Amino acid sequence: MSEFDLDYFLGTWIVERSIEDARGQESGAFEGTATFSPEGDGLRFDEVGTVRFAAYRGRATRRLYYSRGEDGSLHVSFADGHHFVALCFLDGATRDLHHCGQDLYEITTVVVSPDHFEEVWRVHGPAKHYRATTGYSRVRD
Repeated sequence: MSEFDLDYFLGTWIVERSIEDARGQESGAFEGTATFSPEGDGLRFDEVGTVRFAAYRGRATRRLYYSRGEDGSLHVSFADGHHFVALCFLDGATRDLHHCGQDLYEITTVVVSPDHFEEVWRVHGPAKHYRATTGYSRVRD
């Protein structure tokens, strides 16, 4: 495993996400920004924007926390503090699984360049079956 610098994420990113629901054959998108800011021993991630899915359109937000694990990986936690995924970057990419009830989230993150990274979520289970592809592009001052 290669230790990855948390500082890579610092700053504001433009977020573009496509969402494809395999069950309902519907699609959607999210457009907004994500800001990584120092908090405690790690970073706070705040995402804000607009989601549209089928006929729905509305504001969406989420907050996560990134911290360095003892093994050198980056630990991502939900706002309430419970574990989400661990990012163990090898050659600029990482993959982890997250169980949410009976649903399984397979999350792949790839660092494309110093100013761009991508996430792909494949979610399967009795309650959900979709793929979300997100591009993050750094906002330069």
